[in-house]
Amino acid sequence: MYSENDKKGYPGFQMLEIKDTIAEFYTDFSLENQAIGLKVLEDKILTSKNVKFANYKVVSENHLKLFVDGKANGKDAVFECDFYRLKPTITTLKKENIEKMIFIRTENGQESEFEFNKEIWDKETLELFKKKEGEKK
Repeated sequence: MYSENDKKGYPGFQMLEIKDTIAEFYTDFSLENQAIGLKVLEDKILTSKNVKFANYKVVSENHLKLFVDGKANGKDAVFECDFYRLKPTITTLKKENIEKMIFIRTENGQESEFEFNKEIWDKETLELFKKKEGEKK
């Protein structure tokens, strides 16, 4: 997610499922609890109470960008959230074998490793928040 001041943030897991004019927004990986139900109109996404949630732009067939009004450091800001189409994975590998693999992710020319079930938070952050576990993918 980017804000107008070119700062990048990671808001956690977010998935947007759009079917015709209905959108379901999830913030948990299990997809069991829908965070909010939304309606899609022309270039806007509205809540079920017809309040603006975001403007959007179709960047490509597989890329949607939301523009969400908010505040950053006490000032009005527009946050850009990129969503990419998920396609089913076709593989003969078992889930356990996939979870043992290391994936290389490239964003803006920067490569980073992605591993399932590996603690993302460093030790100092865990201690700061007095937690034994932080976040895993």
